This record gives sequence, structure tokens and C-alpha cells, in this order.
Amino acid sequence: MPRTLVLGGHVVNTPDEVLAHYSPATSTMTATRWHTIHPCAVGAVRAANYDSAWGAYFALRATATFLSWAMDQGIAVDPEEVFTPTHVERYCGTALEHLSRRTRANYRSALRSVSKAATHKAPWPAEPKPYADHVHLAAPYTDAEVSAYWRVAETQATEYRVRVMTTMLTLGLGAG
Repeated sequence: MPRTLVLGGHVVNTPDEVLAHYSPATSTMTATRWHTIHPCAVGAVRAANYDSAWGAYFALRATATFLSWAMDQGIAVDPEEVFTPTHVERYCGTALEHLSRRTRANYRSALRSVSKAATHKAPWPAEPKPYADHVHLAAPYTDAEVSAYWRVAETQATEYRVRVMTTMLTLGLGAG
């Protein structure tokens, strides 16, 4: 059973509810700052189209702190200007250095997903091709070829060679 997510006194179950009820802790950011970055943060996370409430919550939390940092750096809170690979990497490398490597990786991943979804002109690299698209495997052996290999294995000069050849065939033909 998934954990319950409560934001602002509301139990939230969908990403849209997270976007409607989230506000950062006052120790993290002032209400005025949140009011300024709220449209950009919510719009960017909405564009990323998260499936789960927890995923949207983490992405919105990461995006809000990123946008607050960007404002401190003098970067305009415009999706095309702020959500660039350079800014995301700089933020993760400097502002998050107090966090563990894994936590920084989670923030980086969420920010990359949000950034790619929220921008059209930013120089994000294309998604890599799936592995299967560029690997061409040879066709498997035909039944006739397999039978011929087994016949050759059984006609070896010594029992040792027969055993070695049948072991190689067994492993090579997919039994191991």
C-alpha cells in the first residue's frame, strides 16, 4: 500500500492535487518567493506529466528549490532561460554539495525530466536510442545445422573429446 501524502492539511493522491496544494516549508523559502516562482514551477512539473503523486511531489520540491537558487543567481525565472543543462548541472554541483551523491542524482534526474518537458529551445541532448534498435544479431542455427554439430560431436576420436564437444554445444546452443 502506498504511503499517504499530506500537503497543507489535504490528503493528495494525484499529481494534479500535488500541484494544487504544494507549498515549500517556510524554512526553505519565503511565501513571497514562492508566489513569484509558483507559476513557473507548477507549469514545468505539469509539463513533465508525472504519473504518481510522490513523483510529482519530489519533482516540484526539486524544481522550487532550483528556481529559488536561480533567482539568487540573477537568472530570469523563464523556462527557456532557467531550465538549461548548464544551470541544472551548476545547481546540482554547487547548491546541493551538502547532500549525498545519490540524493544529488535524484535531484538531477528530476530536474532534467522537468527541464526537458518545460523547454523547446534549450540545448538538451536527444534521448539515446534503445539498445535493440542498433544491434543486429545473427539468425540462430537451423535444425539441420544443430543436428550436424551433434553428429560431429559424437564422432570424435576419444571419449574426452566427445565430452568436451558436447559440453561446448550444450553451452553454445543456449543451455547455459
